[in-house]
Amino acid sequence: MTRTRIAAVALAGCMLLTRPPTAAADTGLRNAWRADYPDVCAPLYDLNCAVCHTSVPALNAYGDDILAFGDGPGIEGLDSDGDGYTNGQEILVDCTNPADAGDHGVVPVDAATWSGIKVLFR
Repeated sequence: MTRTRIAAVALAGCMLLTRPPTAAADTGLRNAWRADYPDVCAPLYDLNCAVCHTSVPALNAYGDDILAFGDGPGIEGLDSDGDGYTNGQEILVDCTNPADAGDHGVVPVDAATWSGIKVLFR
């Protein structure tokens, strides 16, 4: 083999070994979210990328909040989709998508009221 071929094969091997991951969430954030919510309901688990993305790599409002403020539990008090239901209520209580304003539970949460607090523990 000539030196040129050896160099080309070595370069191709290095390029294959150093390629970037196809999606950061696939290896990191998605797995961290699933670790934060190990008992998440099947419909949310099945949404997979759609919980945080409109279409990969574009983020939806919930994905933007995770990127800006941290993991899922860190933003449970926020209402990413603006539907009147906190992310925590949608994920933990109602089994609805925290990024879809049309997908929500029955009773909006107002954490400042006793009824809003009770909804979290129904």
